[in-house]
Amino acid sequence: MNATFKLSRYVPTDYVVLKETPLGVVYYKDLVAIAYTGKRSKPTWHYRFSTVERMNQNTDEFFSRLESWEDMKKARSLARSGELDSIQVGDLFANSWGYDQTNVDFYQVIEKKKKSMVIRAISSIACNETTGGSMSDNVMPAKDHFLSDAKPILKTSLSMEHGGLYKTKVGEKHYRSWYA
Repeated sequence: MNATFKLSRYVPTDYVVLKETPLGVVYYKDLVAIAYTGKRSKPTWHYRFSTVERMNQNTDEFFSRLESWEDMKKARSLARSGELDSIQVGDLFANSWGYDQTNVDFYQVIEKKKKSMVIRAISSIACNETTGGSMSDNVMPAKDHFLSDAKPILKTSLSMEHGGLYKTKVGEKHYRSWYA
C-alpha cells in the first residue's frame, strides 16, 4: 500500500495574513510572524519582533528577496533558452576538466534540433611544441575523426558532468597535463 501523507502548514488559529503573494505568505499575531515560501510546509522563518515597524520591514525584505530570486531564475532561463540558437552541425566544442591534471575532451555537433543538439566525441591532435613544463602539451580538435567507441550524446544545454562545453575551432590549441 502506497499511502501519501502531505504535511500542512503550521499556522496558529489566531494568526491572520499580513501579506500574501504567489511567492509566499506571512501570518502574524501581535509581534510574532511566521513566513512560508511557495507551497512549502516548513516555515522559512518564525520570529518575535520588538516593534510593528521591524516586523513590516522584515516582511517587505522577505518578499523583495523572493521577487529578486524569481527575476534571477527567469533571466537565467531566458539566457539558456537561446544558448543553442547559434550552433550548427559541424561546430566543435571543448570540455577542459580535472583536478591534479588537465583533461581536454573534444566534441562535434552531428545533429541540430530546435532546442537541442547531438554531439559526439572526436579525437585530439597533439601539437609538437613545448609548453614550458614536462608532462604537458597542447592539443587541437580533429574534426570528423570520431572516437570509435563514442556514442552520440543528446544535449539541451552546454553543461557537462565536469564543467561545460565551450566553442573551439580547428587549429585552436588547448593546454593538457597529466602529472597527477
